[in-house]
Amino acid sequence: MTFLICQGFSSSIDIDELDTRYLQKTGGSISSNLIINGSLDVKTNITLPDIGDVEDTIQGKQDTIQDGDLTIAKTSGLQTALNGKQPTIEDGDLNIAKTPGLQSALDSKFDDTGGPITGNVDISGILLVGTADIIDELGTKQPTIQDGDLTIAKTNGLQSALNAKQPTIEDGDLTIAKTDGLQTALEAKQDTISNFEINGNVNLNTSGTNFDTIVVRRPTNATGITDDYLIDLNELQIWVNNANILIENASSLISSVVSWSNKDLDLGSQKSPTNLYNGVIAGDNGVLTLDPSPTDIAIIIKNIPTT
Repeated sequence: MTFLICQGFSSSIDIDELDTRYLQKTGGSISSNLIINGSLDVKTNITLPDIGDVEDTIQGKQDTIQDGDLTIAKTSGLQTALNGKQPTIEDGDLNIAKTPGLQSALDSKFDDTGGPITGNVDISGILLVGTADIIDELGTKQPTIQDGDLTIAKTNGLQSALNAKQPTIEDGDLTIAKTDGLQTALEAKQDTISNFEINGNVNLNTSGTNFDTIVVRRPTNATGITDDYLIDLNELQIWVNNANILIENASSLISSVVSWSNKDLDLGSQKSPTNLYNGVIAGDNGVLTLDPSPTDIAIIIKNIPTT
């Protein structure tokens, strides 16, 4: 049957061809592939070759395959694959490389054959060295050794070392070299006091030694003023048992001004050396040597009571 529709052009539709390509609302068969881009709403059923009713077939299937639902035989080729595997992995069958990450894990572990530990170690249990628990042992120890806590016997070898030492260092036992830094300190000192000014008293400790003469002089060629070697001294006192023995024995003392290189020749002076022990401290009443005085000028006072 053929219809002809004309509206400015014409075309023909073969009703029989429509029947082979499209389903009728009342049903039918599709002779080629069916592509559905949307959803398929089946009101009754769909029948496929070798399957039959699709809905009944789907309803008869297991929703989800759970662990243990299948036997080895249900998976094609599985038995053959298993037969090709080693039944059991024995000790030594694998090298480290066969286990992913094992080498890195081992690298971060401590080698018990020895070696340093570079980080902190947190021990929550016991720490054994041999059979001793080090943590327990530390708990029994004294936290800090204080001064006086130990006897000599507690330090191995100390008593023997002490026995080999000199019990007491006596006067003269040591050389300068035995005292660290002493030679350097001495070398930094002035060898000779070249200009000695006394504003107060000088106490002479003469324990064990007697003397009857006193000398006042400057070192040869030493002066605080260029080419001026005069001695200008106001008072000289020697106290013994709370008494100034120079004043008490002034009449018997023998004094002179000399060159140290010729001590027997009295050079004389501008002011007498006897003024040194006349008991007058105030004013300008002391000794004053000649001007000029020799570079080795000296004042000698003799006949002092043996002291």
